[in-house]
Amino acid sequence: MAATRRRYDVRGAALFDTCPALEESDAKVNSDELPSTVACGRQPVSVAGAVRTTNRAARKTIRNNGQRSSWTVRPKGEDMEPQDALARGRDLRAGGFVAIDFETATRSRGSACAIGLAIVQDGAVADVRRWLVRPPDNRYESINVAIHGITPSRTADALGIDAVWPEVADTIGSATVLAHNAAFDMGVIRASLSSAGVPVPHLTYLCTCSLARHAWPGWLSYRLDDVAHRCGVTFKPHEAGDDATAAASLGIAYCGAGSSPSIVEASRVLGVLPNALPPGSSTSSAVSRSPAPFYGSRSYTKFTPTVAALPVDGPLFGRTVLFTGTLDHFSREEAAQHVVDAGGRVAGAMSRKVNYLVCGIQDAALVKDGVHSTKILKAMELRAAGAPIELLSEHDFYQMLHL
Repeated sequence: MAATRRRYDVRGAALFDTCPALEESDAKVNSDELPSTVACGRQPVSVAGAVRTTNRAARKTIRNNGQRSSWTVRPKGEDMEPQDALARGRDLRAGGFVAIDFETATRSRGSACAIGLAIVQDGAVADVRRWLVRPPDNRYESINVAIHGITPSRTADALGIDAVWPEVADTIGSATVLAHNAAFDMGVIRASLSSAGVPVPHLTYLCTCSLARHAWPGWLSYRLDDVAHRCGVTFKPHEAGDDATAAASLGIAYCGAGSSPSIVEASRVLGVLPNALPPGSSTSSAVSRSPAPFYGSRSYTKFTPTVAALPVDGPLFGRTVLFTGTLDHFSREEAAQHVVDAGGRVAGAMSRKVNYLVCGIQDAALVKDGVHSTKILKAMELRAAGAPIELLSEHDFYQMLHL
């Protein structure tokens, strides 16, 4: 009898569909004190005597880059479940922001082929707009087509980013922009516009993935599919308009969790400060660095960076990654090299030092319970014990490599 193959893949199957134990492994943060610093965007901010997400009502004044800012800490008991937060955000008539999503034709960030934009007003997604974009030379790579299903024939007669972007920019206006794994989307904006000779606009943006980590710490996965599932939001993954709509709905939920109709104010309550993409800015920086060793099985040799400089602001820089299952679009060696080139480390076994577990196709005949690999089961145990481990699909991993 043929073995069943179960997939944690790029085609959008939520981890909750295949990992029902995830919700049972949630680790709650019940500490009475915060660490000495809290990550606000990418800038550590000193905080004294407050609880990470639950504590007595307090108004804290903190210093950030020499400027005084107001910091609200939510009272204990004010935390709410994601679906309740979404309902509260709707009741607060949250709005005044947009959510954006890009699909790309190749591994290059400068190859936007689809744009989705969702506009939030009065506690609801008021409008969703979609654009197909002709990428440079209308060239596609098979990995990207497998993810989003857009083919060269669909964009052969589409306008280029230089012609499409003015309409997108007019729709955004001065609104705060949300995106899930926002650094990827901001990178696509910069690279696509720069390659087309279009000035990069000033944008204020927030990452819905980062907001989820602050609003509901302790989850094993913060994929868009899984956060949306917890909020009761259904959508078609990897369709730009649907992805943008899902991110916009999450924005409404964060407004509910932060008890403010303003996403900027709600994000501050949750401990996240908006980022800016100023004209001509780069979304990442790089430094020269000594080779990052590969920590893995004896079938691998040491991996060293093949790039001149490593992206110090990238999401994999300084992180430890472990793989489980068969990857669709990379060999393990290729995936390991990508991690090292991003400034990360590759582990060969699950431990508390692992930050990300990338899940490929699971062969049910080879996994411990016929559903989850031993690495996934161990990750659940460590996550429940407080280890900062997250599950990533191959697509999530692929997006991180764009930075």
